[in-house]
Amino acid sequence: LFGSVARSEAGAESDLDLLVVRGKGSDPDSDRWREQLLELQRSATAWTGNDARVVEYSEQELEQTHTDPLLSEVVAGGIELYGSRRTLKRLISPVRGG
Repeated sequence: LFGSVARSEAGAESDLDLLVVRGKGSDPDSDRWREQLLELQRSATAWTGNDARVVEYSEQELEQTHTDPLLSEVVAGGIELYGSRRTLKRLISPVRGG
């Protein structure tokens, strides 16, 4: 979870920003994967009443993307909902300067 909700600055119209990291063995184009992301987005919107926005990266993309401001924001102020924050930091460590 990142963005204004994670920073406790969200208003009634704020969206809910979710970063999802796709594992190396997952097919990004599979119907099942796409449906899971859509269901996450729908459920998060239903739970909160705010529009959810899912941003998806593969592990490989994280390892290769070192200057993305969005990833810097996630590392600096994101809230881990599932998975290992340590793994995320390791994958994108060059974003933080090593």
